[in-house]
Amino acid sequence: MRRLAFILPNLAQGGAELVTLALIRSFLDQGFAIDLVTLSSRGRLRNHVHPGVRTFDLHASRARHSFLPLIRYLRTRRPDAVHAAMWPLTIITIIAAKLSGTKPRIVVSDHSILSLQYAKSKMTLLALRTTIRLIYPWAAVRVCVSTGCAEDLARLSGLPVSEFRVISNPIRKPAVALGPAADVEKCWSGARLRILTVGSLKRPKRHDLLIRSFHLLPRQLRAKLIIVGEGECRAELEELIDSLGLGEKISLPGATDDPWPYYGSADLFVLSSEREGYGNVLVEALLAKLPIVSTDCEAGPREILDGGKYGRLVPTNDVQALSTAIVEQASKPHDPTAGFCRAEQLIENAELDYLEAMTSTCAPF
Repeated sequence: MRRLAFILPNLAQGGAELVTLALIRSFLDQGFAIDLVTLSSRGRLRNHVHPGVRTFDLHASRARHSFLPLIRYLRTRRPDAVHAAMWPLTIITIIAAKLSGTKPRIVVSDHSILSLQYAKSKMTLLALRTTIRLIYPWAAVRVCVSTGCAEDLARLSGLPVSEFRVISNPIRKPAVALGPAADVEKCWSGARLRILTVGSLKRPKRHDLLIRSFHLLPRQLRAKLIIVGEGECRAELEELIDSLGLGEKISLPGATDDPWPYYGSADLFVLSSEREGYGNVLVEALLAKLPIVSTDCEAGPREILDGGKYGRLVPTNDVQALSTAIVEQASKPHDPTAGFCRAEQLIENAELDYLEAMTSTCAPF
């Protein structure tokens, strides 16, 4: 039986982690043996790891401390292929595979616009540029989640964009038909227009922008907004909500292991990010057959929504434009089938592409 290994920093509830767990489930269903290796086993997603997966905690407090434990893992388990997500863990994995003396097929993937993510640190950008240029060519496949992400890495590293393979994120479909849940319905009490967003409460998600845009909506819409997620900006967002007198109209229920009841009960999905490598939540919203308004931020949303064919795109950091688009999108006819089919197409292609990337017989070294 062929053994595939997936390497993550931890099991926090982020996009790359959810993608990895979706891939693991898909490969398990196809009969592969799966190892999940983490620098630390902490995180909300620990309980979502399939019982058929062998897990390995490297107990590395920092990424650079994972070299020797990772080399030992590779020599002991000798996986046929290894997938590492997120720089700099991608670099560490490639070098560890070289030093281990084993020859697994190495696939690395990046899930964000790294030049923006690390824009504030010139030293980090230099390390990013240098390591990607020198070390990434040793991997068998270099995956980016969107064309924008691939173009960004090409500009950073000086490598041809053809060196990067664009594969959309695989998203796990809901296990059961979407329907109302009693606790979620209470959050929507009295609303005629139910607006939803899902994402960590971090600054790049610009939930502050969404809250200010919501504040501009006409009162006759009787709208309510639910922001599903948790993060460092909670107190700041709660203060903004209170200052605008929106405490009865906006709910922050926190993170959840199952966002589908929220999707299933909403009328409109809004993404307000200033940057997104991909945008898993947009695919989830399409699966839930919701109309969508999204900022046209770097990379992912424009590609997922096919330039606006499957949802409304608006400029980033524009409160009025986002508010106007919400009003217009909520009132126009919506074809739920088209968006659902778009999501299924993206998911199917992603799983097949990752299968080929991980299992091709061409030698990586």
